Amino acid sequence: MSIMRLRKVFNRPVRIQVGKRSISLGSPLVAIFWAIVVIFVVGAYSMFSGPPRTRPTGGEERNVTKLVAQVDKYKIARRDFERSLYLVRKNQPTSVDIPQLRYLKTNLLQEIINRHLLLEAVGAEDIKVSKQEIRQEQTRLVDAAISGRFPDQKDLRSYLQRHQLSYEQYRNQLLEDRYGNEEPLREQLLTQKLEDLVRGQVQVTDEQVKEEYTEVKARHILVTPESFLHPTSAEDQPSAEAKANPPQPLTQEQATAKAQQKAQQLLQQIKQGADFAELAKEHSEDPGSAESGGDLDWIRRGQMVKEFEDAVFSLQPEQVSEVVKTDFGFHIIKVEARRSSLPEDFEENKEAYKQQVVSRHQHQAWQQYQHNLEKQANIELFDPELRAYKLLEKANQAEAMGLLTEAVNNDPFNMSARYELAQLYREAGETSTAVKYLRQITESSEGAHSPQIHLGLGELLQEQGLAEEALAEFKSASDWASAPQYGNYFIHMRLKQMFEDLKQPDLVKQEEEWLAAFTEQQEQGLSFPGG
Repeated sequence: MSIMRLRKVFNRPVRIQVGKRSISLGSPLVAIFWAIVVIFVVGAYSMFSGPPRTRPTGGEERNVTKLVAQVDKYKIARRDFERSLYLVRKNQPTSVDIPQLRYLKTNLLQEIINRHLLLEAVGAEDIKVSKQEIRQEQTRLVDAAISGRFPDQKDLRSYLQRHQLSYEQYRNQLLEDRYGNEEPLREQLLTQKLEDLVRGQVQVTDEQVKEEYTEVKARHILVTPESFLHPTSAEDQPSAEAKANPPQPLTQEQATAKAQQKAQQLLQQIKQGADFAELAKEHSEDPGSAESGGDLDWIRRGQMVKEFEDAVFSLQPEQVSEVVKTDFGFHIIKVEARRSSLPEDFEENKEAYKQQVVSRHQHQAWQQYQHNLEKQANIELFDPELRAYKLLEKANQAEAMGLLTEAVNNDPFNMSARYELAQLYREAGETSTAVKYLRQITESSEGAHSPQIHLGLGELLQEQGLAEEALAEFKSASDWASAPQYGNYFIHMRLKQMFEDLKQPDLVKQEEEWLAAFTEQQEQGLSFPGG
């Protein structure tokens, strides 16, 4: 798969085959939905008592920053962020295990940032929402909730009779319980008006519609900063002298500059007559196309990220682009051919096809608008853990490890930072250090109940040849993963393999029985949390 198409994957639901049933586990971005729900009630924090906190004892004091981040002049207080995180976790359909906390925290932070930037933009555009509009939205939501719960009027009448309620009493009760707080509705309506304003500015001509159905056959060379942060080629291997005096690791900015410089050098070689496909085979870091000389086959609009798409469709056959920067790195693009792929019934259904193009352009315009808001804002992260996650998105592991170590040392209750640090040490081959951090997690009240942590610790202990200790951790993982949830299905699949490796037939049978019972329940149509 081309790296340029990876972004599309994250919007697809993950499915597994269990028995005769195909189970949807939802999109990898499901957590974002819950984050959005919680962010709409950020303004009502005072209504909640907040998460229960065990006060540190025995010198275990938290030494954390009061601010998590700042967006321009808007300060995101740690107390507010942690309360929001608590509410997000509380409202998940299943409990959130420690390995998922990284993504929950980063998604939550992003939603807080997005919310603030959009509300600032609403103010700049002087967009208003009236009391009447809020009342209308409350009415619409209540009506939708009632019709969704009681599609049959008989069921509604029966419910009202059982609870000795009039229809109006039930409506008022529902409105108060679910939509009594007007602030989230007001913000939602304001944001929707802003989106409508941005989308309404999109204009598409008939010629642009036809251009949407143009395809190009292209190749590309991708150079990423990651290759300079983690060199793996033979020429990058250090000499004996270099091993004795290892150089300091590059920062993300230095690696980015080197990647851009290399891309410019490759472009210069192409302009001097070098074979594009051969350079792609030798230098491109796109695992999906490098072996085929950077071949991306035929591309239509909407398949690639915007910067890449804008560049590739501006080229004519045999033209080569300048260096193009995207979130993936630096690209050099060559177009080999162009063709039209207009549907046969295009003239008959021109308006329908035009509306499809308009909708796509409107979606892109709204996404770009939000991207520009964030790009223009001055965003500072003060929390070392969240800063580390930003660096890991750019594959800067060295700096990220330092920040995660700081987060762990400053906060004895931060289990997610310990888990991510353990994973990085494991990837670096420092198993003993990874084990140390995972043991610390299992000794905490939260980590003691985590099947994924016990499973991960068991695997590391097995790698170290500590079979009995590994077996104890695997048993704990099995015990804590007893609930019939989809996430636990994968844990028991893995445990079955572990017990087979450790020659534990009774425990293998135990896992097989759990898996069989789960599969049977699925075939009977029973639903469980987490699906």
